Amino acid sequence: MKAMVVWNGRMSLFLGRSEKGGTDMKRMAAAIVGFVVGGAALATGLEAAESSLPANSDAMLTIRKGTWFADKPDERQDVALRLRRLNGNWVPVFSGATVKGANSSHMGFVTASRSGPDGESLTLRVHLEADPWIGGEAEAGYKVRFAVAGGQCQGTWTGVVHGVGCGGSVSGAVETAQAVAGFKPPQPGEHPRLLIRKTDLPALRAKAETPWGQDMLQQLKSDKGILAQAFVYAVTGDKAVVPGVQEKILKSLDNHEWFHIGIAHAAAFTVAEHLMAYDLIYDACDESFRQRIQDSLADKLDFYYWGAQNTQFNPQDTSNWSLMYRSGLGLMAMTAMDYPPDTPPVAPKEFPRLKPPSELKPGAGVPVVPLSLEKPLDAWIYAGPVTEGLNDDALREAGGVAGARPEVGTKAGDCVFQSMAETNIVNGNVNLAVLTKRKSLRGCYLYCVVEVGRAGYYRLESMSALTKGVRHRVFYLNGHRMETGDAVYLDTGKYPLMARIFTEPVGGWEPLSFWASLALTSEQKAMAWYAVKAGGPAADALCGTRWRDDLYRATGWNPESWGYAQMAALKLERYCMRGLG
Repeated sequence: MKAMVVWNGRMSLFLGRSEKGGTDMKRMAAAIVGFVVGGAALATGLEAAESSLPANSDAMLTIRKGTWFADKPDERQDVALRLRRLNGNWVPVFSGATVKGANSSHMGFVTASRSGPDGESLTLRVHLEADPWIGGEAEAGYKVRFAVAGGQCQGTWTGVVHGVGCGGSVSGAVETAQAVAGFKPPQPGEHPRLLIRKTDLPALRAKAETPWGQDMLQQLKSDKGILAQAFVYAVTGDKAVVPGVQEKILKSLDNHEWFHIGIAHAAAFTVAEHLMAYDLIYDACDESFRQRIQDSLADKLDFYYWGAQNTQFNPQDTSNWSLMYRSGLGLMAMTAMDYPPDTPPVAPKEFPRLKPPSELKPGAGVPVVPLSLEKPLDAWIYAGPVTEGLNDDALREAGGVAGARPEVGTKAGDCVFQSMAETNIVNGNVNLAVLTKRKSLRGCYLYCVVEVGRAGYYRLESMSALTKGVRHRVFYLNGHRMETGDAVYLDTGKYPLMARIFTEPVGGWEPLSFWASLALTSEQKAMAWYAVKAGGPAADALCGTRWRDDLYRATGWNPESWGYAQMAALKLERYCMRGLG
């Protein structure tokens, strides 16, 4: 537990946390919870009006029969939402759960609101997260109307779930919450804001001018730790220490120390320490350095939320895994909260139905693999490890990753396609450790021609031998982009199939295995998958097609990052309540 708090005794003394220089476990949780809740007071962009509710209150609302598994529309589940009202406004970010459905926490946003003496009207956009074991992902938009009497809520909802219009009743409870006295939320662009606030700097600089402060400052200057050096800059403005801090952060990124390599817990500690240091030197960093951090954060937010995709990860609320990685997640999210939101993926306009290309002629060395319903695809040619980024395309000269029809000898970036030795694929399991030479975060391209002997609905299945190891994988079946779990209808014939894979850093002893298959599925299950994909745009339409951009403009905060910070705060609160008691 001590390792999670990364500042040292000297800094604790300087900040006035402890006369003995001891660590303070609560500050990590308080920083995240305070920022997420307090930050919401900024400017929600939502309508504030006279209300029957207290200006500061917590609402637990249950959307009765508000979701269902896409292939079981008659078995509906309640959705429990936890919202907060602060200074007369609804906080735009909230969390939810479906205990009897997908046993995961869900991220939601208030995209519009109206408060009045007759009750509350809220428009909510919710991503219902899949359960790791049983699925259950959905996109939902709800328009909720309820009144409050005696602390109890009663009302109705209408909305869109899985792209289908629906409705029902709402119930719940509201209780008064205490605002944090004297707390002023940070403004977008304010730095530092994690370990200390910008408003703390004048008092800290005044303390540094005292004899005691001068002595303590000298001790901090002699401390070569990254956080001590960054703190020295924040207090003194001495830019001479900044290059050393930046060098340590970049070296950590280049050595993949933000991944779970070596000691499994170390990544969360490293991220926490380095992001607090970055926050302290932020205004001395140029745009290229800031962009490097931004790219790293965008790549790893979900990675930390899901426990670094590690088979040993214990996601339970009482686990120290959850405490450490979700603390790292919260600091990542708070660092990224004022970055512009990403463009969401485009959902298919209609269910994909593919026909084999009439002109297809497999090139030299390209295997034609009859589709088997009993085993994965067991023959490929490959190119890798290719030096490129996730958004690059090493096959641009060959027609692009979606359209390329390579053969043995075709160039892919700084590699060429070659045949795969039989020893590197066993029962369809491809040994990526050999193919990538264990060079992480590099592209690896696998290509074959799939022969479909039976027309029907198929589901793309692809797994690594471990839940970690494969950082990114995407497939192009006759140019149609697919990810694991996607469904498609295929006529009989031959189809080109390209797989683009990136491996993540793991220990040198760990296997890196990959397989892929097109598994026959039913029309009902295929259409259930499509209902989930098509549900996003329908739910967005209910909430306003540009709700992400609107929320960002109104608040200055990236809604997805804000949501991740909310989820981290929730997990830390649960750890403190259930793990510590």
